[in-house]
Amino acid sequence: MRTFFKTKKGVTIIEGLMALLLLAIITVGTFGVILSTSRKTAKPDIQEEMMLAVEKANDLLQIYSFYALGNANMGYEDGSFQMGSHNEAVKQAVRTALGINAVGVDPLQIGTHSSTALLPPVCDPANSSFVYNVSPQDVTGEEKVYAYRISYDVTCNGYTL
Repeated sequence: MRTFFKTKKGVTIIEGLMALLLLAIITVGTFGVILSTSRKTAKPDIQEEMMLAVEKANDLLQIYSFYALGNANMGYEDGSFQMGSHNEAVKQAVRTALGINAVGVDPLQIGTHSSTALLPPVCDPANSSFVYNVSPQDVTGEEKVYAYRISYDVTCNGYTL
């Protein structure tokens, strides 16, 4: 056994190249697995961001409906309801947050509305969209009730929610 190690003084070029080739194959395979895993885990992050954007839009629309339509359950004993002078300022702030810059535009108007202001920061605006559709909802009862059904369609970097 001692004579084997004493006679061999180094590595031949072919052995070195074979070792480098084997190392390159292992490295490329490992990198491929890591890249594949990172792509699969990126989708839930984007979906989470899209869900947060929908929740934000829903909250903003609820605030707008409260200030635009009033709330029948919150009034005085005589049935009157007073919003105060900040009503229009709050409605305009909500419009701005929704990406609607024109004064007097109703974000709860029946129909389809599009907003790039609600897109999550991870979304590329060139291939992403945030669209919500407002439709009337039938509510049975004696009182006149304003009810809307709002559906959201969010596309972010090719992923749809």
